[in-house]
Formats: sequence, C-alpha cells, structure tokens
Amino acid sequence: MHNRLAKNIFKFVKNESVKTAQNSHCNKHEPIVLNWENETPPKPTFLGIKVFEDYSLEELSHYIDWTPFFKTWSLSWRYPNIFDDKVIGTEARQLYQDAQVMLAQITQVNQILKNSRFNQIKN
Repeated sequence: MHNRLAKNIFKFVKNESVKTAQNSHCNKHEPIVLNWENETPPKPTFLGIKVFEDYSLEELSHYIDWTPFFKTWSLSWRYPNIFDDKVIGTEARQLYQDAQVMLAQITQVNQILKNSRFNQIKN
C-alpha cells in the first residue's frame, strides 16, 4: 500500500506545476498588521502547574489534528480535504483507516501515557 502511495506522490509532483512565491495564494492578500499597544490580553484562569490525569484516550482521539500525520508521510494537504484529491485521495484514506485501527488498538489496551502537565507563569 505504501509503495503505491509513494508512486502516486511522485506522479503528482512530476505533473504538478510548482507555484512561485510571487504568484502564490498567500501573496494575493494584504499582510495582517497587529497592534498590540491597544490590546489587553485576558488574565489566565490560574497560575502554576495544572495536571490532567487519566484522560480517556478515546475521548482525546477526537481532538487529533491529522494534518501533521499526513505531512509525516510527505502528503502536504490538509485533513480532511486530502481525501478529495484525485491523485492520492484513495491512498490517503487507506493510510488514515490504518491509523484508526492502530489508534483503536492502543486505546483498547491503554498503551500510551495519558497524563499531562503544563505550567503557566506570570511574566
């Protein structure tokens, strides 16, 4: 499956015209100008260490951003739009389904640490 995916990526890259920085979508818009002098950021709800313990992996799995996962496989399209691509959409969907099976197995046996901590300090 993954060899087929690599071949499809190669075909896409070979046939796709590469956009230059001058004509890319990003340059068609005015740059965003932020003025922080007139803004007051909201106060945090707490200071110090916050601990999240024993979270359900199944619950957390709904918040996974799959775009970096596809980028790891050199598929630089955004999830879920990647599935609509004519060249690699089918392979991307199969890769995603394989990942879902693996995630379900991990969730079943709780193989990954599901505790988290972060520290919010005052500047």
